[in-house]
Amino acid sequence: MGAGINYTRILKSEDANLTSFDADHAWAPVLHIGAEADINRDWFVSFDLRKLYLKTDASGFLGPQVATARVTLNPLLTSIAIGRRF
Repeated sequence: MGAGINYTRILKSEDANLTSFDADHAWAPVLHIGAEADINRDWFVSFDLRKLYLKTDASGFLGPQVATARVTLNPLLTSIAIGRRF
């Protein structure tokens, strides 16, 4: 269990109604919890949850008018992995 900071880089921004749409990269706090369990001597399984609290600015044009917004994204990221030790 822990907490940290995340940097999200927006690689592609699209909107059906806005032209020149862009969302800014952003820093955000993140909470993390995870566990790992051995299956046997060589194999293990791990589980991970991360909650991100991301706010960023987005902008574009709706016709000739500039449109701006403060966007809040709070995804819950989950992962399950099976690994092998060498």
